[in-house]
Amino acid sequence: MMKLEIKQLNKPNIYQSVTASRVILGGKITEFRHFRLFELSLLEKTETEMVFKYLLTDQQMEDTALIHKWIADLEWVQSELVIRTDVNGNFLSIENLDKIKRIWNDKFKTLLQNKYRQKGANEMINQTTLLLNDKQRFEDQFLGYSFLRTFFNGYYEKNEITETELNLKGYFGEVDLNAIIKSDVEESEDLKIQNSIILNDQKFDKKAFTKLIRNITHTIDAKADLDIDLEEIFIYDKTGWIQEANMYLETSVQDFYAIINAHQVTKLSEEEKNSIISEWNIQRKPNRPSLLVD
Repeated sequence: MMKLEIKQLNKPNIYQSVTASRVILGGKITEFRHFRLFELSLLEKTETEMVFKYLLTDQQMEDTALIHKWIADLEWVQSELVIRTDVNGNFLSIENLDKIKRIWNDKFKTLLQNKYRQKGANEMINQTTLLLNDKQRFEDQFLGYSFLRTFFNGYYEKNEITETELNLKGYFGEVDLNAIIKSDVEESEDLKIQNSIILNDQKFDKKAFTKLIRNITHTIDAKADLDIDLEEIFIYDKTGWIQEANMYLETSVQDFYAIINAHQVTKLSEEEKNSIISEWNIQRKPNRPSLLVD
């Protein structure tokens, strides 16, 4: 396998991501779609680490639930991220957390207090403040199954890509999801990595998961056999940057619940980005309050 090496220092790459999520719990279904336009650039590369800059330029959220509106607004709080990884691209830390906290305290906290008057809004604001003051908890959220996995999945500088672990902390509340990713690599003009998944029986805490399901269902003998399905395709160009990515993860317990998370990431030209922004501006309501960071 040719070694995947990321190049083009300090050159912003433009992307669109589409995140779709569906949670089925009994007869209740919650779902949303989140569209982002963002830039990603490599600021620094050494023998052991890399530093990236992520910049959100625009977004659209398709849902009307309070929590999803809140998620979209919080995206602007962390619209600029300086992300440090190891040389393979595994996430290590967020380097500009202090700046994010200043943005929250100086501007966004008051804006959101004025915007959200519903019951529970103050609690969300308080919890966000606590999160931003807990570096470990804040950084843990970037280790979940998000669209950023497209870029920070540990495939760079590897002589071989066949099998990796996927450990999602707190994926089921207090229970982690532990799995093994199986990879097939195709080499042509571009590099294509296609992934599937199996549960990591040695690490996954089935006892704790069964207890969780029984507590939720109030049934002492409820079956809690976890089904898991994953499909991922990552396509890299000759410079080591993602051209296109598709990610799908589904976990379910038969006749009880299912969680489905899907992400699609596509590299865009400047013209394509501007066209999407123009279309979104037409769709938006006139005089929509802006939470954009200056």
